[in-house]
Amino acid sequence: MPGVADAFAALRLLSAEPRIDTGRISIIGFSYGAEVAHLAAFETLRSALNPGAGRFAAHVAFYPGGSFGAIAEAGAYTGAPVLMLLGGKDNNLPVTKIESYLAYARAAGAPAPIETVIYPGAYHAWTFPDAATARFYPDFVSTKKCPLILLGLKRAALLIDGEAKPFDPAAFDACIAAAPGYSMGFDAAVRAQSVADTVFFLQRNLRP
Repeated sequence: MPGVADAFAALRLLSAEPRIDTGRISIIGFSYGAEVAHLAAFETLRSALNPGAGRFAAHVAFYPGGSFGAIAEAGAYTGAPVLMLLGGKDNNLPVTKIESYLAYARAAGAPAPIETVIYPGAYHAWTFPDAATARFYPDFVSTKKCPLILLGLKRAALLIDGEAKPFDPAAFDACIAAAPGYSMGFDAAVRAQSVADTVFFLQRNLRP
């Protein structure tokens, strides 16, 4: 999984430094990096890419791409808390897509350890000053119309109508091709608030 192996390599590097408290190393990502930050919380990937007890202490995902979830089962996540910061106008990851995923996990008896904060007026990439004026980028690849890919220990699936259905690569590729593009737009006020929300989350979860 691109990026996830790199994240765990960084965790191992930091954990080898005696001055660093290994129990408080966290990961923060933006857009695809946010997807990586979420994926690093999946126990299936952690155990494969970072065997042993090493895990991130917390995960923060700023406007993730919204392509992946975990098959709802005991031990799907490492147990570390996850914060997802979502834009109400993010047409790359509609908020309803994450809400449906969390509802699926709860209904299966394996709730995901995810907190969400929604900024109603925010577009994708609200922290990115170069996107000063919100506009649509028609050539960007997006999975906004696609079901989440659910990863498990022995299989992958698609989240369709609240259930894990068999993974169909051709159907997934077709839904990407059918709905390209998404909007991006910087928002200084939302950036400041989302940073404050992140600091509060980390302070609350990483107390000595």
